[in-house]
Order: sequence, then structure tokens, then C-alpha cells
Amino acid sequence: AHLTTTKLHGFGDYEVRLRAPHNYPLGSTSECDDGVYGYFTAGYVNSECGTWNEINFGFHPDRDEGGTKISLELHADEGGYVESTARLGFNYREDFHDYRIKLRPCDVSWWIDGTCVHVNDACLTQPMHTSLILRTNEEGPLNSAKMEVSYFTFKP
Repeated sequence: AHLTTTKLHGFGDYEVRLRAPHNYPLGSTSECDDGVYGYFTAGYVNSECGTWNEINFGFHPDRDEGGTKISLELHADEGGYVESTARLGFNYREDFHDYRIKLRPCDVSWWIDGTCVHVNDACLTQPMHTSLILRTNEEGPLNSAKMEVSYFTFKP
């Protein structure tokens, strides 16, 4: 499932309050099947010139160490996909959190609950749609997986 903005955004603050993908295997309220991925993303691919700009928070249960490690992903003007991770000290699936991507000329930072968790000195010059994505990495249905969203805002 993809929920995407109709307008393109550029430099500014992309912010969402969400509860990361979760489901309830064996009665747990904080676990998620390994095949269920979620993203808060700003991304754009220009099919004519091939420019691909993308910035993500990636929620990957198969490599997030019980929801305590989050993926910070980037594809800048210079090309090449870069993925970093941040250890959080809490399980991001257990509750709602504020996720913010600050995009400035040649500077991107990822924030969770008002704390900067990573900075990358990369240039992204293409306007981007913002998307909230919940998908499976395996064949078949998502079963009981869900990602809850309270709000999204963009501030130039």
C-alpha cells in the first residue's frame, strides 16, 4: 500500500507522526513479521534524464534487532544508494513517534522525536513526492500488518 502526496516538495522539513509497521504474532503488540517493510520516504525518479533522488526512514523487521535499529536511506544527485542505521534504545513499533527528514542544499538529516539521529552531506536537487509505504517482501498477503499514521506535514 502506497499513500503519496500529489504535490512535489523540495528543500524543507518532511515530518510524520506514525507507528511503524506491526502485527500481532503470538499475541505480541510490538513484533512484526520479517517480510513486512514500511517506509516514510521522499522520492523521485525522472524517467527522461534518469535522476533519482530519495530519502527514507526504513522499517525492516528482518534486520532491525527487535525494532531498536532503524534504516536511514538516501539516493543523491551523485548517484549510488547509501544506507546507514541508528540504534534507538527503544522499540519503534510499540508506540507512535515523530519522524522528520530535514532537507537543505547538500545536507540531509534524520530526526526522531526531536533528536537528530544521522546527518549526510549529500545534494538532492530534484523535487520529490512524499510516500508512506507498507509492503511485503514476500509473496502473499500482509496478514494483520498495519502502519498507523497520525499526520504528515511539509514545511518549506
